[in-house]
Amino acid sequence: MTATETAESPSMLILGELSSPSQVCEGGNSRKSRCTTSLSMTGWCSVTSYNGSGDAGSVRKRHKPVRAPECVELLPTPGSTDDVRCYTDGASRGNPGPAAGAFILVDREGKIIEERGWLIGTRTNNEAEYEALIAGLAAAAGHGCRVLSVFSDSELVVRQMQGTYRVRSLRLLPYHTRAREALARFTRVSFRSVPREDPLIQRADLLCNQVLDSLSR
Repeated sequence: MTATETAESPSMLILGELSSPSQVCEGGNSRKSRCTTSLSMTGWCSVTSYNGSGDAGSVRKRHKPVRAPECVELLPTPGSTDDVRCYTDGASRGNPGPAAGAFILVDREGKIIEERGWLIGTRTNNEAEYEALIAGLAAAAGHGCRVLSVFSDSELVVRQMQGTYRVRSLRLLPYHTRAREALARFTRVSFRSVPREDPLIQRADLLCNQVLDSLSR
């Protein structure tokens, strides 16, 4: 997490199987344009655009459809691990510079299922945060998890995964795409922004720093 990021109260967006085929627009949320309708099945929506004089005009624009934040409860798959929490953290010294990622998987009883910290290479801090998230999602799916709660102190990554923030950085777009694609392996995933003082976020941060410290030994 960078020094310029702030931690807010926890928020959540749930992605899952829908009871109806409705979809929502993930784009058009800038200061000059705002999506006002749900996407049709063709992926077209109506976007209200605002020019410099403040006048509004409606245009049709294609946006990438995402499932609406509604879900229905599904029966667990036999042998699957449900209600798993994933805490992720990424760190870069130099931004960009040597970077590390870490994740911790915890079951419903609070027992650590798996934790890992590793060197990533040269990355920015936000790229490292995404790398940690992608690895955490893959590990959770590998354990048979179907219902996952992701916790991160990176407000940027959480809000982008929720669709609240648009991905404007071309460097981050491939990471965001990989993370979104990884969600297909789950029945339901939620994202929560938590402060860096969270005990398991601190543990993940320690894993990152231990790995980075090993470079200077």
